[in-house]
Parts: sequence; C-alpha cells; structure tokens
Amino acid sequence: NYAADMALFPIRQDRIGIALILLVAFVGIPLTMSSFTLSAVMIPVLVFSLAAIGLNLLFGVGMLTSVAVIAVRRRWDARRRDPLGAAAFAAGIVVFLGTAWYCPPQPHEGMGIWRSLPLTLGFGIGSALLLFASVSGRIEAFLARRRLMLLIGDASYSIYLLHFYFEKRTSNAIRSLGWVPEGETTQLTALVVLAAILVAAVAGGILVHKWIETPLLIALRKWLRKCTSPA
Repeated sequence: NYAADMALFPIRQDRIGIALILLVAFVGIPLTMSSFTLSAVMIPVLVFSLAAIGLNLLFGVGMLTSVAVIAVRRRWDARRRDPLGAAAFAAGIVVFLGTAWYCPPQPHEGMGIWRSLPLTLGFGIGSALLLFASVSGRIEAFLARRRLMLLIGDASYSIYLLHFYFEKRTSNAIRSLGWVPEGETTQLTALVVLAAILVAAVAGGILVHKWIETPLLIALRKWLRKCTSPA
C-alpha cells in the first residue's frame, strides 16, 4: 500500500540490519575498542566521512538538476525551453570558468582550498547550469551528435569512481617535473594544472570503462544468463 511504499525501510530485514549497525556503532565500538583504536582509526574515519559532505552536496545538486530538467521538458514547449537552455549554458560557462580562475591561485601550502565550500559551490553550480542547459532541444541534439560526449556519458561511473586517483597522480606528476616551481600562485598556472588533471581524470575513466568495466559487465551478463537459463 501507499504507507508501506513511503516507509523509509519497508522491509523487515532492512530495519533489523539498520538497528544492528546503529547498535554496533554507538554501543559496541565505544565499549569494546581501546582508546588507541578510537583515536587512530575510528576518529579519522569519522573525519573523512564528514569531509565527504561536500561530495554529497554535489551529488544532491546533480540529482535536483536532473529532476528540474525533466520537469521543465514536460511542462514547457520547445520555444520557451531553447532560450532558457542557452542562458543556462552561458551562465554555467561563466560560473565554472570564474571559479577556476579565482579559487585555485593559492600557494602550494594552501591547496586545502580544493575542499572548501566556495569551490564546491562554484564548480557544482556551474556544472548544474551546464547540465540544465540540456532542457533546450537544440543543445541536447548538438551534444547527442558528439561521439566524445556520449562516450564520456557511458564512462561516467568509472570517471566518478576513479577521478580523484587520476587527479591526484597527475597533479603530483606535474609538480614533480618542476613545470610550475612557484606553485599554483597565478591564475594561468592554476588553470593549466586544472585542465591537465581534468583531462587525465576523464581519459583514465574512459580507459577503465573500455578495458575493465565493459568486459567485466559482458562477462557477468553471460554468467547470469547461464545461471538463470533452464537446464
């Protein structure tokens, strides 16, 4: 029924599992673990979990933008959606590039700014506006005809999982070569480093999608068909 469908945990096993997790987290761990384990292991895990709030914020912005795109497509005709999409596209470029221009030029010691709320909001809102631009049928058709854009979309999950690894390694490699010995202290050097790590993250995700994710999915589908087919 409707009440069951709207329940947060409608399945009894889920309710039991969540209750056990909460019991272990708030009763078992504090009572059984030593002070060293709590300070050396659990507290750092908690800190990193809280640091992920910025990533969850971006995920939420992306989901809300997708919902907004669907709602506008359903309620507005193409004549109204096209100028709205063009305006969102232009605004997204301005916000994204503006964030890239003004936020990164910090000394190397201050690169903690990459985890700052202004940077998260700047890149998040800019990306959301670019995504929202697809309410325009013309922009959507233009992107759909670009094979590279479709490939990035197919590889988006691999890019999402591995982007931080590729970005970190690329950033370290650039600095180790001494190409930016003064650090990202100017907009130009910051944009060069930013462009390089973005390209590396996307390219690395595409390679993983092509060479690992796709073959693995094909093999799993074959195995599932074999397991579920009648003897």
